[in-house]
Amino acid sequence: MVGFGKKVDILFYFYFYYCYTFLKLITFFCYLLIASTKSNQSNQRAKSTMASIMSSDHVSFSVAQARLQEFFEKFVPSKRLYCINPNCIEDTEGPVLHIWKANSVTYEHNKRQAALNMSIIWVNGKKQWIRSHYCCECFKKHVLVGDNKHASQHYEYYCPGVQAVEVYFHYEPVHSTWYNSITKRDEKLSERQLCMLSSE
Repeated sequence: MVGFGKKVDILFYFYFYYCYTFLKLITFFCYLLIASTKSNQSNQRAKSTMASIMSSDHVSFSVAQARLQEFFEKFVPSKRLYCINPNCIEDTEGPVLHIWKANSVTYEHNKRQAALNMSIIWVNGKKQWIRSHYCCECFKKHVLVGDNKHASQHYEYYCPGVQAVEVYFHYEPVHSTWYNSITKRDEKLSERQLCMLSSE
């Protein structure tokens, strides 16, 4: 009778163990299904936000915030030396060569710009921390500003050696400005600089 009791206990133990394992597997697969659904919904929202922003002449700060949120959700926290955009050199030639480095006689635009990683940006005069594997100009072009004609930019600040983002959103077109290191003043972008930006 003792041996029979032990067998019953063993069988009950294995039965309980298999039921418990089966429930854990079901829970795990449900979690994967929910995570996959949320990921698909997030991707669809990101595509929708991108389409609406790139097709509009005016982007309010709230829409820009939503776009940044979508971007940050996909951020992988690893530090990069250079911009993740493979076309960074071509995409940044106008602003870097003719604005950021306009007064340099030795600069050669032949490599990707430094990645922002963890950095500070100024949006509508407010300082904010961001995370991005893009450089300053690629981040503005592909994430924050795009083709928005009602966003103005100021080219001045450097965050630990990295060009910083400074963007203002308006209800009408406003001139972008830059800090001229020779005159020591903030100046409107020249016709030539604007031409170089529009030719990207």
